[in-house]
Parts: sequence; structure tokens; C-alpha cells
Amino acid sequence: MKITFIYPGYENLGIEYLSAALKKNGHTTSLILDPVLFAESGAINIPFLSPYFNYSKKILKELADTRPDLVCFSCVSDNFPWALDTARKIKSNFNIPVVFGGIHPTSVPDILIKNECIDFVGVGECDEALVELAREIENGSKGRRVRNIWLKCDGDIVSNELRPLVNDLDSLTFSDKDLYYKKYKFMCQGYTIITSRGCPNACTYCANSLLKDIYQNKGEYLRRRSVENVIEELRIAKEKYAPKFIHFCDEVFTYNQVWLRKFISLYKNKINLPFACYTSPSFINEDIAGLLKEGGCYKVQMGVQTLDERYRLEILNRHCSNEQIAKAISIFRKNKIYLTCDNIFGLPNQKKEELIKMAEFYIHNKADNLEVFWLRYYPRTKIAEIAKNMGLINENFIKNTEMGKNNSGIARGGDTYSKDFSKFQLLLNLFHFMPKSLCNFILKRKIYDFFPILRPMFITALFRFFNKAKYDLYMSSTIKRYLHFTKVLFIPRRKSK
Repeated sequence: MKITFIYPGYENLGIEYLSAALKKNGHTTSLILDPVLFAESGAINIPFLSPYFNYSKKILKELADTRPDLVCFSCVSDNFPWALDTARKIKSNFNIPVVFGGIHPTSVPDILIKNECIDFVGVGECDEALVELAREIENGSKGRRVRNIWLKCDGDIVSNELRPLVNDLDSLTFSDKDLYYKKYKFMCQGYTIITSRGCPNACTYCANSLLKDIYQNKGEYLRRRSVENVIEELRIAKEKYAPKFIHFCDEVFTYNQVWLRKFISLYKNKINLPFACYTSPSFINEDIAGLLKEGGCYKVQMGVQTLDERYRLEILNRHCSNEQIAKAISIFRKNKIYLTCDNIFGLPNQKKEELIKMAEFYIHNKADNLEVFWLRYYPRTKIAEIAKNMGLINENFIKNTEMGKNNSGIARGGDTYSKDFSKFQLLLNLFHFMPKSLCNFILKRKIYDFFPILRPMFITALFRFFNKAKYDLYMSSTIKRYLHFTKVLFIPRRKSK
């Protein structure tokens, strides 16, 4: 079988794992990357420019040239409208089965399967399911009994049960980086890898709380690869791609101190490249930060979200105190590890007073960078139910979210953007450049009320540029993507004249 993945803009580890599993079972895979220039729901979105950079015709031409047997989309809620539009165009031109997988389809498979352009919906982790589905299609079967797969069959919608989670992650084939790096060489600057699946937390705004619920009684949700298995993948990557740094994509890289100690020892001896990771204040102490520093960690991104302790526990289901957050910040500063703290604006019934307290906290507990993300009510997350019960959103809003019609990413304003609150986003980003005395003066005199109203993505991009960490993977890959694809789109056209 020839299977083509189509994805917008970025490298996707999930697709790379699926491709590796398919190749291991004798199938051929390929990738079409839509650059979505000036048309990213979660980032750069300039409607009057995006039509000039539309990539649809090139996608259709490539499909016409290669004629795959199966086309696969991986969707988050932000890119679902793009995927649906692309799938419709494919169906209008080709008779190719289309599979939708990823967190948005996993959240609302019953909604997605009703779309005429979608033949199959993959739910949950589909490493085994997609291989089985490809084999079924190859053998002329309809895939009616493939677990994790929803499908339309003889006029009926078939919803198959979930198979148990893969417990032994070492049994999975290493992610297929060639899928991206051979065709799009500009992406091979830093190596992205994940050492675990699942999350130790179950925050109400996050898909992990949803996934934990649907995988009840299907095995351990939080699983981790062996240290040796991770090191072997990185050894191969270092020889094959010569990356400048490593980016660990685990939800909380530091949750197991015993594993981390063993890993850092081997990593330092065998890999010895700078790396970045994500963490949570509950999983940071002096010893863990010391291990990160010893291993060459140059950047950590840590979720804070709100400084209202009661709200954080009761509404967000995050189990840490302000004291733990302050201590974690202090520990990272002591170890000279660049720290970005994530915060959420627009939480249900969030008040201006809470943002003032947040600003006061960060004056005295200074991180290197403060990211602000605006709340999105992703489909069937617990916080969407909380907001509904508070009367903040209604059934019509929820249905639009499930259909992908509410489509502003968390960095662009989400579902809860407020011009008044945006001034605090600017304030937090300015803190890094100002002494404490000036920060206190601005806060005490309420000078932030006179700040200009700037769009969230502009603030984020501006301060990332001036306050960037070493090896900013997002910023550098975005610039290289725009340079690469503007050349692809326009230089051939000029030559033809």
C-alpha cells in the first residue's frame, strides 16, 4: 500500500510513529507538508495575504502524480478546518480513502465520521490500528472490525472499541524522521523526541484528562520507554542527522527522578547535546534541576497557568502551591537554566485582580520569559463542561467547537480574548527588561491602563525575537519554512515567463 500523510506546517511525532509502523509492515509512506503561509489558526494569520500562498493545487498535483492508496490527516482542533477543506478537495478529484486521526477526531469521532469526505476516523493511539486498517483495505476488506477505527460501512456507522494501550513502548519502531527530513531538509536543525506517553497530571483544560477517561481499564495511561531505548534512538539520530540540539516533547519530562538520574548519566556520556524539555512545578526540586543542568539542559518550559491557588486546584485540577512555583523558579535561576513560565488568560470568571496578583508574583519571582496563552474550550474537555455550568458558553458554542468552527489558537486569543487583559500580557512580557522598582511603579500607579492594545500573537512574536532562548526551535523553523515555501511557490512561476 502507498500511504500519504498530509499535515500543515510543522513536524508531527505522531505521524512519524505511524509511518514507522507502516514501513515496518511493508507499506510505502510519503508526506505532503502544506506550509499554510499566513493561514495558521494558531499563529500567523493574515487573511488578505494567505490566498496568494495557497498550496491546495500543489497538494492535488502531487497526489495525481503519486496516486496513493490511502490519505491520512492528523488533526488538532486548530487545524481541523484546514484538514476538512483539504479532504473535500481531494474527494472532489480522486477516489482515495481518507483517514482522520489525532486528538480532535479522538474527542468527537461521532461528529467527524458524518462528513462525506472522511471514510475512517482513528481514535486514540493508532500505531497498530492504522497498520491493520491498511492491511484490510489492501485485501479488499472494508475494515469493519478494526479496533480504534470508526467507519461508514453499507450505510451504517461502525464504532469499534479501543484496543489496550501499548504498554511496552520499547516495542515501537523509532519515529520515521526521514519522512520529514529527506524531503524538507530545512527542518533538520533540532531533533524532537518523546520518551513517554501520557501525563502524570489531568488538567481540566487539557486533552489528557479526556484521554485518561476513554482509556480507563485499557492499561496504564502513563508509560515510559527504557533509558537504553531512548539513548539508542538519539545515538542513531546524532550519526544520521547531526542535530545541534534535542527537544524532548514529553508532557512532564522530569516526573520520574530515578529514571532521569539514569538517563542523564548515559546521555552525558553518549549524546552530550544541549536539550530543552517541559516540566511542572510539582516535579522540580534541587536534585532534579541539578541533573538537568548536568545533562546540558539549556531551556525548560513550566506550566503555571494561574497564581490563584484555590482556583488552580478546584477549577484546573493542578496540584501545586505558589510556594512550589516560586521555589522552582528560584532553583532554575540558581542553575542558570533558561525558564519560560506558561500562563493562561481568559479562564472562566477570571478577574483583573488575579492578573494583578500574577504580575506582583512575577516581579519577585522572575522567570526568563513569560508566555501567555488564551483559553480555548477544546471539545469535551472538563473545563468546557465547567464553563457551560457557569453559563459562560452554551450548547451552540460547544457544537461549533466540535465542528471546528471556533478557530482561533491559544496564542492568537483562543475563545476568551479580552482587550483589557491583553494589556497584562504586554506587561508580563516587559517585566524581563525592567528592574523591580520600575515594575512596582507601573503596577502601583496602574500605568498598564495606558498601554496600547496589541494582538496576542504580535506580542508573543515580538518578545520571542528580543528575548529568545538559545535554539528557539519554533522561531527558527517558522522562518525557514516561510523562506523555503515562498521560493517553491514563486520562483518556478518567474522562470516560466
